[in-house]
Amino acid sequence: MDNRTELAVMSSHAVTVPSPAQVLLRDFLLDIEVRGVAARTIESYRRTGLDFLDFIGSLPLESVRPADIREFMGWLMDRGASPNTILQKTFALRALFKFLERLSVVPISPCRSMSLRKWRRKLPKTLTPEQVDRLVDATESDRDHAIILTLYASGSRVSELIGMRVENIQCNGEHTAIRVCGKGDKERLVPLNKRTMDALRPLIGDRTSGFLFESNRKARVCAITRRTVGKAVKRAALRAGIPHVNPHMFRHSFATHLHERGADIFTVKELLGHENIATTQIYTHVSQAHLRRTMELHPHWNER
Repeated sequence: MDNRTELAVMSSHAVTVPSPAQVLLRDFLLDIEVRGVAARTIESYRRTGLDFLDFIGSLPLESVRPADIREFMGWLMDRGASPNTILQKTFALRALFKFLERLSVVPISPCRSMSLRKWRRKLPKTLTPEQVDRLVDATESDRDHAIILTLYASGSRVSELIGMRVENIQCNGEHTAIRVCGKGDKERLVPLNKRTMDALRPLIGDRTSGFLFESNRKARVCAITRRTVGKAVKRAALRAGIPHVNPHMFRHSFATHLHERGADIFTVKELLGHENIATTQIYTHVSQAHLRRTMELHPHWNER
């Protein structure tokens, strides 16, 4: 057997020393190659594995939870992945974690609790503006306060939030915007309101560069992690008494609230950084309450 599979695993990362997760992925692909799995399936599993490693970042494979996999599938759906593609990637991750379970890298595969149902694109769950304000008011630290306000004000993905940098803030008189690096390293400018900037100033201080949201770990300054953002949102949700809140709901709420208040779908598309308008069109849904308020304007609505 040659080293083509091993080289393929590392090619898209262009690193000299593979990470522990990359080594495990390489071993998994070699294992299924020995077992006689078709080359096309191996390539599909390789792409899924690399996408998943990019998604979880520094999170070790042994620390992956079912919620991380569900969030990954949700991210794929946000990018326009079809139900069949989601199903194929579920098979790939089940196979990977079954291999890791066999090696005792993970005690129990996080995929065990996930059924192989056909994934369907669901309407995004959103918060009301009042709920957003309650969550903001429920924060206990300057950083948590700024995290939640920035998520809602910018409509950014969590990966974009943790990558925001001080030097990417642009001020032009009374108007402020931040340059966000999205999927595929595509950049866009997102305006920031005064309330959010006021919340960010204690974190920025007199700095002119560096990560907007810093984490001091092991005596070195680095960006906060996805888990840090998730914990900030969870703490605020518990204090506010609002169940089942996750960071991505602020992005959904950002888009939905703008569209309900008259923003056209093409502007929302640009603000979200979507490549395809079809991905943004899911926000053309409106809440039942908003629909009823609109219909009450009809001349015959109150007639009996």
